[in-house]
Amino acid sequence: MAGRDEQGQIDRKLIAQARAGDTQAWRGLVDRHSRFVAAILRACRVPEDDQADAFQYVFVEMFRNLAALEDVDNLPAWIRTVASRHAIRTRESSQKRPVTGAESALAAVPDDANLETELELAEVEHKVRLSLGFLSATCRTLVERLFLEDPPRAYAEVAEELGLAIGSIGATRQRCLSHLEKLLRSQGLP
Repeated sequence: MAGRDEQGQIDRKLIAQARAGDTQAWRGLVDRHSRFVAAILRACRVPEDDQADAFQYVFVEMFRNLAALEDVDNLPAWIRTVASRHAIRTRESSQKRPVTGAESALAAVPDDANLETELELAEVEHKVRLSLGFLSATCRTLVERLFLEDPPRAYAEVAEELGLAIGSIGATRQRCLSHLEKLLRSQGLP
């Protein structure tokens, strides 16, 4: 079961290796958390033109603070705090720039009433994506194809890709989702 502790162990190991100068471990940390950072930037409505810089800022800050990061188990919370604060500053500074034409409609101040909800959803999505790594290759592929791709793939297509009978996809899907649900519950998700 890949609960919070297992996820934390992976981050702890990667951080320890990155602190020792292992560039592969650093890349592993970036890979593990890049979708989460991108989701936070979208939730905070960072303008598209500023997203790459904001994304880079978060990981530069993480790299700079890696040695001082005391509570490694709370890395996702640290990332969320740094990313959301920087995203809000970035968005606010971009709103001060003069805009013309079609940009003026996009420059409207977004409603921050749902920001916390969107950040929580980004955190849940992050946990789901990390948990997918603990599923078997068949389950991971099946869940990704049926639920994460847009548009979702047809059962027949997934069955062919996985080398399964089309009639077994429903039962396999249910087993995979049950396993994923257990993984997510072990991380404190309802």
